[in-house]
Amino acid sequence: MFLITAVGNLGGDPKIQETPFRHFRFSVAVQAGWGERKETVWVNIKADERRFGTVLGNLAKGSKVAMVCRVTGVSEDRKSFFADLVDVTLMAQSGNRPAVVGGGSFDEEMPF
Repeated sequence: MFLITAVGNLGGDPKIQETPFRHFRFSVAVQAGWGERKETVWVNIKADERRFGTVLGNLAKGSKVAMVCRVTGVSEDRKSFFADLVDVTLMAQSGNRPAVVGGGSFDEEMPF
């Protein structure tokens, strides 16, 4: 299992996708690199509505979040990842530094 931590801004409002199991789909823009090598990497996320519905239902485009995700794929141009959400923390700006304001819950199947 390959996990990443992504800290960035929501690229749009989370959308509910109706399948046999309802889930949210959304993208997070993450800044990578620095100076002239700085670029935006997109993490396209799928999240279970039963576990994360309360947290994600209150987010909107531009919300600052920190997420732990299980990577399920990488785009051909390597500028975006596809992932399943494992945990989420909402961030609020406090001056120039983010402050934690809430979060989801870890998967009960975690081995530690």
